[in-house]
Amino acid sequence: MNRITPRRVVVFVGVMTVVAFVVYLPRYGREQRQIQATLQQQRVAEYAAAAQANKEAAIQRAMANEAASRKAAEDAATQHAEYLARYLNRGFAKRPGLKTVAIAAEFQNDEADYPIVDALAKHLDSENLMLFTTFFKPAFYADGLFSNIFAGTTESMYKLELTNTLDALLLAQERVQYSTNGTELDNIITANVRLEVVFLPFDMMRRKQSWTFLANGAGFDLGEARSNAQEHLLKQIAGDTNIMLLSLQSKNQESYP
Repeated sequence: MNRITPRRVVVFVGVMTVVAFVVYLPRYGREQRQIQATLQQQRVAEYAAAAQANKEAAIQRAMANEAASRKAAEDAATQHAEYLARYLNRGFAKRPGLKTVAIAAEFQNDEADYPIVDALAKHLDSENLMLFTTFFKPAFYADGLFSNIFAGTTESMYKLELTNTLDALLLAQERVQYSTNGTELDNIITANVRLEVVFLPFDMMRRKQSWTFLANGAGFDLGEARSNAQEHLLKQIAGDTNIMLLSLQSKNQESYP
């Protein structure tokens, strides 16, 4: 009978260990590969989910930005339409073969000076020219747009889109100073009126023109003095032979709507 000796135990354990490695090592490798594959699949799924979430978030941001841009554009268009409606009367348009000119005149307190407008329109009325005498609303004067354009500022001209309808502007600015005639003529007031007129063609190849008129009038109050001075001024405009739009030929005066 064989005795179990320590050496045999060691050999047996060694053999069994080798057998275990031989039997379980491939299985262990397969299990590790399966674990790694599972982890890789999880990572891929997580990356895909994150990518999808980022894509959806990007789409949402793009949609939100597009909506905000569209609303901003709509708001800007609405505000611009309101701006035009505040300062311009509707119903004016260019016509084939005719040059269009808007006439505007301002008294010194940012008020429309319609007698001057009508006098200029009547004096300049001729063929091939359409004169608009009611193109601008009172706010055009009250809000200072007339003064800005008359002074040479072009921002309001472009913002009002004047070139869409007009070929030129004819602007007149009336200023008056009052004085008394001393003790010999008590209560008599003299109005000294100065009228500056400028012609502003939008075609840069055409020449800008300007004219100046001076007139005096007397009265017992400011209104009468100014009215008499302006009457003389209107007669000067009607009889003046120098005021003409050299770069444009004229036709019909229009004052609608």
